[in-house]
Amino acid sequence: MTAVRPDRPGEERTETGVVGNLVPDRNIEKMFGVPDTPTGREVLGPLSGFRPGTITVHTLRYPEEGKPPLRESVTAWTSRTKLRSFQIGDPIRMRIEAHSIQGETVWVVGSVKAIFH
Repeated sequence: MTAVRPDRPGEERTETGVVGNLVPDRNIEKMFGVPDTPTGREVLGPLSGFRPGTITVHTLRYPEEGKPPLRESVTAWTSRTKLRSFQIGDPIRMRIEAHSIQGETVWVVGSVKAIFH
């Protein structure tokens, strides 16, 4: 499985796959080395408005006929509230955007929804 990381801030993707991991309690201030103060949280940009966690989605793509499928893993930051709706193994679709935080480019969930077959 290949981890998909953003190339540049502003990049967007829509991913469809299954939830591979949920981490609802991430210490974002420690992760990015900012103080847990209003001024410190401003540095977190789109992640400053909520207490975040991460969701990992595993995807399967078929790039070319006759070639083996590509298994990918995408981890993105989102609110703990959104994470409560999902369990590992749930099929979902999420729209993600890349943001630069403290010099690191990370995925942030724009929207996520369950897919029922």
